[in-house]
Amino acid sequence: MITMILLPIVALYVALLIWAIRKLKTWAGRSAVLLLLLSPVIYMVGSYQYVHYRHDQDCSREGGLKVFIQPEGSDRVRLDADHYDESYARGLLRRHSMSLVLVEAWDGHYNGQGQKTGYFAYVLDPATLALPNKDWKFIKTPIAPPNSDLYVISESARIESNLDTTTWKLSRNGRVFATWTMLYHYWSKNGAVNIGWQCFGPSSSDWKKSGPIDTLTALLFK
Repeated sequence: MITMILLPIVALYVALLIWAIRKLKTWAGRSAVLLLLLSPVIYMVGSYQYVHYRHDQDCSREGGLKVFIQPEGSDRVRLDADHYDESYARGLLRRHSMSLVLVEAWDGHYNGQGQKTGYFAYVLDPATLALPNKDWKFIKTPIAPPNSDLYVISESARIESNLDTTTWKLSRNGRVFATWTMLYHYWSKNGAVNIGWQCFGPSSSDWKKSGPIDTLTALLFK
């Protein structure tokens, strides 16, 4: 599709270049027309290089795991209800059963007024630990109010014209201990054919190894 669009443009450029060489008698005139014709290409190449450079710089400075304060050891964590439900809590307990005892999370349900049902404490049912991991059961207990002293994992996204940023955060009582940031810089963003670069996202080796939620949770283990 892109090739079909570009071919007429290239043909027009060649035709204009041939016309300039034939009609203009001085090299100064020919050079001016050539520069004018090439200016969109020069701009595109320059902007491409600039966005790529900015991507590398931002990823190096902000991307991936950043630990600002080493958290104290803990065997429990809360998942922010705006982005996570009990499936994430169960997944964390399955993957970190040797270190993680309890996960607080929303169960994914709403009450009769359309409000979230609140936080629940999830722990492994010790009676099922002898079974294969996939057959483990979980004990779910409502919490009211939630424990304000727990570390919390949350997620936020910022969308700009040419930059998408998603940040996972480990905090406690409003104090940020660590973050994991994924960035996607767009050189061209039109909804159909996007050209750009992503760092520390699902395709990266760091993500495939553990991912932001598991990595932030693991900082609590001593």
